[in-house]
Amino acid sequence: MHPNDINLLQQALAALKAGQPAQAGALLTRLSPAGQQHPDTYYLAALAADGLGRHDAAEQCFGAALARAPGNAGYLNSFALFLKRRDRLAEAVAALRRAVAAQPGHAEAWRNLALILMDRQNFDEAEPALARAEALEPDHPATLAARAGLAQHQGDAAAAAAAARRAVALHPADSDAQLRLARALSQQGDFDGALAALQAAPGLAADPALAAQIGDTLVDAGRLDAALDQYRAVAARWPDHHPVLSAMAFLLPQATDVAGRPK
Repeated sequence: MHPNDINLLQQALAALKAGQPAQAGALLTRLSPAGQQHPDTYYLAALAADGLGRHDAAEQCFGAALARAPGNAGYLNSFALFLKRRDRLAEAVAALRRAVAAQPGHAEAWRNLALILMDRQNFDEAEPALARAEALEPDHPATLAARAGLAQHQGDAAAAAAAARRAVALHPADSDAQLRLARALSQQGDFDGALAALQAAPGLAADPALAAQIGDTLVDAGRLDAALDQYRAVAARWPDHHPVLSAMAFLLPQATDVAGRPK
């Protein structure tokens, strides 16, 4: 490939990473005729079209990229995620199986395969796929998250909590890991432990999801009035956080003051 084409592809990739799909698409039009036929060009064009909501064009470009490089695990992994967002899970699984067959060391493809199999309730098939991801990237936050999620689906709250604890220890700023830990502890009935984990989360002051989870945990613990107070505090600070507004609407008829009147 001509050096100028390589430079343009690098610029297009940087634009995509910066959330600028229109700029990426414009850069791709400046490639030489030969450069425009390269599989990487079609792949980046697919990502740009997807980012612009042009899903039919994105799928055509994915197809063109894979026709030129059918064993590219990165292309197949991204195409599978595209299919997942379209709720085409069976096709996404097929693409990921092709990806890991072509490149068995592609941890992200194994992990995504496990996650999509979980979405399809195929937990027995998800287990070996996740085990392969764990063998390749045992400490990756998404791998630990997937293990916690699969353990919860399997009804193993202790394993879910163990995976979530490891994720929090390795990635203390990961709010999602804190949420998974709190939910796993709640599932075990350890509501005080769940509340302590949430209150110790570094991102609590800036994350409405963490703050709202405190309310959810209080509901699970049967402390409805305290939960309502927490939801009100979250709503006051983050008035556009719709999940907490829905939770308040559900909880208000149930929470009462000491006199038995609605609060």
